Amino acid sequence: MIPNPFDINKAVDYTDEDIYRFWVNISEPAGFNEMMKPTSLMPMIIVGSKGSGKTHIMKYYSYELQKIRLAANKGKSLAESFKDETFIGIYVRCSGLNARVFDGKGVDEYSWEMMFAYYWELWIGERVLAALTDMQENGLLDGCDEEDLVKGILSKFMKQEAECKTLKELREYLIKLQKGLLYEIHNFLLLGKERPQVDIRLDVAALTFGIPDLLKEKVPYFKKRHILYLIDEYENFSEQQQQVMMTLLREKPTSCTIRIGTRPYGIRTKFTIGKIEENREGSEYEKLRLDEKLREAENYKTYLKDICEKRLTEAGLSLINPFLLEDYIDKMDAAELLERAGQMKATQGVMNNLRRNLGLYKSQKLSEAEIDEIINALTCEDDLVVERAGIKLLYMKIKGKSTSLVKDAKWIHEEEEKYLSKESVKDNAIAKHLSYYRRDIIDDIARRANLRIPYYGMDTLMDLSCGTPRTLLRLLKQAFSKQYFNTGKVPFEKGKHLLVEAQQSGIESAGDWFFEENRIPNDDAGVTEVVTRLGGYLQRLRFSELPPQCSINIFSVQEENMSAESLLSLRTLELYSYLVPHKDRRKKNADNKVSTYKLNSILAPRFELALEARANVELSKEEAEIIFNPLRKDEYEDFVRNKLKNYNFPFSVQRKSKVVGTEQRSLFDDEEYGL
Repeated sequence: MIPNPFDINKAVDYTDEDIYRFWVNISEPAGFNEMMKPTSLMPMIIVGSKGSGKTHIMKYYSYELQKIRLAANKGKSLAESFKDETFIGIYVRCSGLNARVFDGKGVDEYSWEMMFAYYWELWIGERVLAALTDMQENGLLDGCDEEDLVKGILSKFMKQEAECKTLKELREYLIKLQKGLLYEIHNFLLLGKERPQVDIRLDVAALTFGIPDLLKEKVPYFKKRHILYLIDEYENFSEQQQQVMMTLLREKPTSCTIRIGTRPYGIRTKFTIGKIEENREGSEYEKLRLDEKLREAENYKTYLKDICEKRLTEAGLSLINPFLLEDYIDKMDAAELLERAGQMKATQGVMNNLRRNLGLYKSQKLSEAEIDEIINALTCEDDLVVERAGIKLLYMKIKGKSTSLVKDAKWIHEEEEKYLSKESVKDNAIAKHLSYYRRDIIDDIARRANLRIPYYGMDTLMDLSCGTPRTLLRLLKQAFSKQYFNTGKVPFEKGKHLLVEAQQSGIESAGDWFFEENRIPNDDAGVTEVVTRLGGYLQRLRFSELPPQCSINIFSVQEENMSAESLLSLRTLELYSYLVPHKDRRKKNADNKVSTYKLNSILAPRFELALEARANVELSKEEAEIIFNPLRKDEYEDFVRNKLKNYNFPFSVQRKSKVVGTEQRSLFDDEEYGL
């Protein structure tokens, strides 16, 4: 069986060799070096959602990976290659510290905080010594008096009985102290003690800063180099434990610097021990918002392609040379979709609905003959999209209180004819409408024909990733397996294409995976349900008879008007990556700032939303409350039903429900169309 090239997609599952083997740099001016700034002494907090590549990138700057990639320098010894390095990276995973044991059991928070700080010093000290021991074995510490260095490190202990003379012995001593501390913590209750009997021998930062300081002083190699601490999975630390780390971040010397990696919801405090001082972005640290940085990078899609092609190559697939990934991922163009829809008489229901609505139109009592005349005028069998645009224009006339729909239909027919004849379309109403709504109309035709809205092709699949490469890899993993299982043919092998059916399976699987990976713990309030309400609302707006906006997928709220409950839902969904901040916009003719968001792109297929962002649905105070406030979820269906009266026949100008905030105007005024 052919191994799936996209099978392993979590960096924590990789060996150091895997990290190096699958490494791809983004082709920005200086790539990830510019983002990580490993040579800068300014601390940094790296915020990245699951799958953004945070762990992979941080590991790449660790000593273990430095050693692997520098060993690849042909003709140079490892010692010679390391001469060009300005830092030594010490990577640690906070989940490996088992920090949860330093909590509860009737022990006060201060005591736990001090024991955790002590354990951290033992742990990080051991990690530094592991790297130093290896460096010594590879000739990187020439000129260092090992015994003197060890003596200096031991002097940082308030109390010690060890007789260590080598780095290896000192490392073993730290491991012994770690085990003794954990034994006491795990067993003190079983032994009938009220609290752990811990002999704290190290002050806060004694080894975290003490060892780098000694290296700078005593080791020639470190005279012009520093230790780079790479502290990953920071969300595993409690608030009290993070206060310890914030103290380290604030007080760090020039002999070392810190990079903290965390998920968006992982920062619980920015205060130091005792909440004495608060660290501020731009002052005590920089902040890298990795997902956002990737989304906005000009070469993000090139980066994703490189990742995928690297995996295909590493899997040993026989690829056609030259190989362009996008050439082997099928897409469904509009012409193909419309042809399928036409065979299924996709617009027949729309016309029947229009006929029914015209019969109910009270402002003009239309005869059957007049209705037939209108229907015949708008029918355009040669182009379903033009036909639907014509129907939309008639609905605009109805909403605008038309005096003669028969006359309007004849005018729309003339506009259709002009458009189809490719006459000047500068002022053509059909052309103007389609310039905004073509994609929406095509997608509506697809869903009415019981066809899936197409999100296919490499470019679209990359858009679905939304700044998290793992989303794309997870999608392709399922798509690859699906096609291979169903057909026995290996996608990409010798020019074989990845079919749209396989892509659809991958899209659905990636959507399910996203919800599972970003599960909100203890979601008793039902915050996750807000996603369904929001997505469903935007979906029903998009496919209403006369949508308020084109390409609906973004919305805005005035956060200052939101209740504490709804604001908490908004913030939580953002922290767990369900909502992605969009560039801030200001309301028309107003100075008050609004916050603009969109659903994570991988959720767009679930709710049949557009991927491109062209317009903004502004939620009033009341609308935002009903969608985001879990306490008002029972009002949702009535709210949507009343809201849609604005956009479905007979098109109420204003809703009379108390749910109404302000009228949502269409993106385009009738005057633009000459209506």
